[in-house]
Amino acid sequence: MGGKAAIVGGRGASLRGVGWFKLKNGSSDITKPASRNRAINFIALAAAAICLTLLWVQHSLRNGDLLLVPTYDDIEYMADALQRLQVFDVHGPKHAVWDFIAHPPHGPLASLVALAGFAVWGVHDWAPYAVNGILLFAWLLALRRSFGENSPVNVFFWMAFCLTLPISGHVVMELRPDLGCGLLTAWLLVCLGEDNFLAGPKRRLIGIGIGFGLALWAKPSVSLATLFYLGSALIILTLRDWAINVSKRAIKSAVLAWSACLLPALIIFLPFLLITDFGPWRYMLISHFGQNQEVWTYGGTWWQALTYHLTGPGGTFMFGRQFVLLVLASAAGLITAWTGGREARLRLAAWGALLAATFLVPLLTPEKQRFFAAAFDCLLILLAGRAMGRMSRSLSAGRPGWVAAAGLAAVFLAGFLVSYWPDYVPREGARAIRAMQTGVAETIAAQAGESRRPLRVFYTSVGASNPTQLRYLLLKLGVPSDVVGLHLSQDLDSYRKEIDQADFVVAIYRESDNPRARIPSQRVERQSLEIMLARKDYRKIKEFWAPPDQNLSVFARREP
Repeated sequence: MGGKAAIVGGRGASLRGVGWFKLKNGSSDITKPASRNRAINFIALAAAAICLTLLWVQHSLRNGDLLLVPTYDDIEYMADALQRLQVFDVHGPKHAVWDFIAHPPHGPLASLVALAGFAVWGVHDWAPYAVNGILLFAWLLALRRSFGENSPVNVFFWMAFCLTLPISGHVVMELRPDLGCGLLTAWLLVCLGEDNFLAGPKRRLIGIGIGFGLALWAKPSVSLATLFYLGSALIILTLRDWAINVSKRAIKSAVLAWSACLLPALIIFLPFLLITDFGPWRYMLISHFGQNQEVWTYGGTWWQALTYHLTGPGGTFMFGRQFVLLVLASAAGLITAWTGGREARLRLAAWGALLAATFLVPLLTPEKQRFFAAAFDCLLILLAGRAMGRMSRSLSAGRPGWVAAAGLAAVFLAGFLVSYWPDYVPREGARAIRAMQTGVAETIAAQAGESRRPLRVFYTSVGASNPTQLRYLLLKLGVPSDVVGLHLSQDLDSYRKEIDQADFVVAIYRESDNPRARIPSQRVERQSLEIMLARKDYRKIKEFWAPPDQNLSVFARREP
């Protein structure tokens, strides 16, 4: 492992302060099997993941997002999971598996997490986030392994610093699959790059290829980016190994290594593309370069686009104010690595190129969104951990163990002092919003009575309440429904056609018009409300208001 790089100045000095060994009187005693230490690490990280998951979920229930019914984009996966759970309950596991294969979800990872939460703990809004504790455990394992062999004190301070980063909380409290996909992709890139790529065992490369196939499945709509990261890694690591071993520039070894990685990934993911008729790729191209490009395109300057995922909104969301600390910590470790000779510098250059490749896609994508750089965010933190782990081992060689511990303690303390807790949600406003969200569903369910026919509901716009959220809430109430919306359109004739077919209409509107709203339906909210007020075949049955400026009216079709 990485601890071998710290062997300087004799056997006792090389292992001083390394937590995988028990030290007695300054000499090493390796009679304890390393497996026992790994088991202790495993148990400690599992306990930490459980405690932190409970802490974050409970905080959200008291003061955070779970005061409300989940909205964008978590509710998409929760509604999908709840519908699949009902298939399981009515038709059994065989039909549930077939339904998953025949109708794959938009984000399989998030749908499976939500499904597991509902199946184990019941249909509660918090249940999927509790299952995210498994993802947090995987994140902690990746952080621990990237730091390498080190003393328990050093490990504690580095892990504690990483837990001050907002991304560690988002792993639990964000259901969307971006972070899971990004974490898996980043970890696989680290596994690819840490050993000799071309001369490594092919069984290991096949395993990494299978991992990339699962990463492609985790969020298919970003699979083109994931394939780009994998292809970039194959090119970069091939050039690195050729540069290190000039005499072994064999095309055959490169072809075998590439095939071992690429073929398993493609074999695993290709069925999904065929079943969905390449739907994830078409969705991505339409959103970023097609008819919906205007809605999602980021309108900032080139400098804002460049810094969006570093010190801008995306970077602040993931790294908080600790981004500078991450950069400084990485730089300190890089200086140590740069002095390791030609091979060490070549490996360092390859890591830099891999990191740049994961940053290139979110940089060039027209849409800027906080989760688009998840692979870059995770890879940066893991590489910073490798750099800091190497530096602390170097400092521990021939020096008192407290030197490295003091440096890592300072990093943790600085990170803790500049960190911030998740945004507090005012309780009064949350009550009004939740009353609107649940009230719409309860009103429609009461009007539907014992009818088993799926209700057709049309949303004129979106806000604190949206079509998928209503479908989820009606599913919880046992009311079958078909809820639709045209939030990406402001064509009022299309609205009229949907109104003609609906049983209920939910009209969302603000007190004042906003012709420059990003979502097209929000530009014509007053007009769509006027259409409903003029209809004689509908009657208004309920009104809601939520802060800061959102009104909602529920209209029901009059009985003939």
